[in-house]
Amino acid sequence: MNEPQCTYCSMPILSGEEGCRAIFKETLKKCYLMKLPHIYLQALIGSYSLQHPEPYLKEPKSTADFLTVLYYFLHHEQDEDLLRARRIWIDSAFSLEYANPPEFKGALHINHVSVITEEQEIKKRMKEYAGSVITAYQMHNDKIERWCDMVSKVRGT
Repeated sequence: MNEPQCTYCSMPILSGEEGCRAIFKETLKKCYLMKLPHIYLQALIGSYSLQHPEPYLKEPKSTADFLTVLYYFLHHEQDEDLLRARRIWIDSAFSLEYANPPEFKGALHINHVSVITEEQEIKKRMKEYAGSVITAYQMHNDKIERWCDMVSKVRGT
């Protein structure tokens, strides 16, 4: 018999999608109260949203926003100018192609982060979670690279 799971991300959980969303909200609240840098909160939201496309990825801009935030979180977390340029770019982007979500959306789920209470460990787990999700979207690497090139142009580099 199959174990109950979230409809979107396939995380084993008795209460399905609603239980998964409740864990996400509690985890986001915990990270906010820990006063983690904003990029960590953005990456948590992006990772979760990319694993739950139906409610969160209705527009191409949303997908581009979340994929680029994960890319910069994993590769340029400390570059505040680049993160600001990314925000300016996403706010001004008009016609972006949609990046269809993969069937498999990553081996790790929100519970990988939710069970941790120590700040350094939660930061490490958030990197692992984001890495798992962006790897699942690797078929869109060309789009992510194009979007990041556009961000670089906004930044002037």
